[in-house]
Amino acid sequence: MRHYSANQNQEKYLSTHHQRDEETSTSNFAGGLDNRGARWYDSDAGRFLSLDPLAAEFSAWSSYNNVLANPITFIDPDGKSPWKPEFDEDNNLLLVKEKGDDYRTLQNFLDDGDKNYFGYDNGELFNLFRESSGSGKVNLGNDNVISEAYTMFQSIRAGETDGTVNCFDCSEYLSKGLLPQLSDEKSYLEIDGTFSSETYREEIYANYYDDVKSSSNQIFGTGTTTFGSTSTFFGFEYYRNVGHAATFLGTGQDGTSYYFSKNGAWRNSEFGIFTEQKLTKLYGEPTGLNSGESGYYQFGK
Repeated sequence: MRHYSANQNQEKYLSTHHQRDEETSTSNFAGGLDNRGARWYDSDAGRFLSLDPLAAEFSAWSSYNNVLANPITFIDPDGKSPWKPEFDEDNNLLLVKEKGDDYRTLQNFLDDGDKNYFGYDNGELFNLFRESSGSGKVNLGNDNVISEAYTMFQSIRAGETDGTVNCFDCSEYLSKGLLPQLSDEKSYLEIDGTFSSETYREEIYANYYDDVKSSSNQIFGTGTTTFGSTSTFFGFEYYRNVGHAATFLGTGQDGTSYYFSKNGAWRNSEFGIFTEQKLTKLYGEPTGLNSGESGYYQFGK
């Protein structure tokens, strides 16, 4: 049993650095309850007072559990999903821990449940998380389509592989879990942006939810965002075109959204992981394919 004296100089942030709310102090909860975001915790009794809101995602654990019953190794400060993607020198896709990350935020970042973009079940994902304890980086390997696309674009730039792909095809294929298919560079450059974005538009409305309003509603790897727009008058009608498309790779703790992007159809075009701010600077704000749409789309319809 832990007891705390009530005085104005008392430290508010105690168990796992969560705030103790003295206003909840009663005869039943001496000293107050710890505010752990989604639930209140009674440190005297050593238990939560309500069910875990994500209990359905942890069926093997008690619905009153916290941090998989291992507060020495894991913490859960706020339920956010603040991992950051990057590549290493072997083109392995890494997810880098930020302050407060744990296994639950990793699951949330990859959309958790019984499947995710990489096909890992919860046990496999948990093993990857445990292996990251020393480096602070979860290694998703280089045998996934995002790493394979990154390697392919390196080979194209080095002149070792013929062909290329533009941003629209790259985002479309990756969001379907497929490696982008290459075309001749000359044929791409002879096609103007109108044709490219119109073809992409057809794929969006055939295979995606038409609009999910913001990146917070997109899922790692299967969301695609369109940037910038122009209008073309042709055949007595105005056609709305977008300038760029990229594949959503999650949002960090500071609210920064990350994307895998192929910035153009040229051999030497930039490619890799970019922030939404960077792509906005290059192409303009996220903009929908039709007027009134947000530009944030999600594969899966």
